Amino acid sequence: MVLVWFRKAEDVARLGAGFDVSRATTYRYRDDGIAVLAAQAPDLHTTLRGWPTTAGPISSRTGTLLL
Repeated sequence: MVLVWFRKAEDVARLGAGFDVSRATTYRYRDDGIAVLAAQAPDLHTTLRGWPTTAGPISSRTGTLLL
């Protein structure tokens, strides 16, 4: 359900109806799912420390080259 919410940016009421759960349950599942994903994600400092050695230069959406 959380992945569908991220992908489609679906209204919570419609999302819950698609999974046959109430709006309150949909909000709870969404918030719990986001918390689980956030807990598993590396923090910014760890990511930036490992970035120069694990990846080459990348460009942003505006075309700026990030080294």
